[in-house]
Amino acid sequence: RQFPYWQYSFYVVREYREEKKPYFFEKMQRFLSYIQNLFKHAKTNPTLKSKIKGVVAELISLDKKFDVALETALGASAQNIVTETPEDAKYLIDYLKSHSLGRLTFLPKTSVKGREVRKEILSAVNEVGAIGEATSVVKYDSQYENVISSLLLGWY
Repeated sequence: RQFPYWQYSFYVVREYREEKKPYFFEKMQRFLSYIQNLFKHAKTNPTLKSKIKGVVAELISLDKKFDVALETALGASAQNIVTETPEDAKYLIDYLKSHSLGRLTFLPKTSVKGREVRKEILSAVNEVGAIGEATSVVKYDSQYENVISSLLLGWY
């Protein structure tokens, strides 16, 4: 079955022209105020700090020429918070509620299922200008493999 190219645009990373200003990580430095507040609390609360592994945007590194493509692929999930376990996520949710710090999305490493590269996506990689599927151009610690692949692979 053939799919239109636009359905793969979030997952097949294409090179962008130099005149397009890379801004993914510049924008991500200004995290949601909820995240900033949670991190302020974590500075003075060692238990809270130990439950947070990081924000998705901080766990990924890449060449600046792929900033726009990665921002498109991740969207708002770039500001999801990664935890070790679902219990850690529950603790953080309860903390947010009890301190009226807002709502955030948490991705526990131990319960997030990774995704495999689908054959339709692999075939799209052969299109003119395609570099590869998104996880092939980003760098991250292998402990986050399931989290990153769940965000960048498998959807069309």
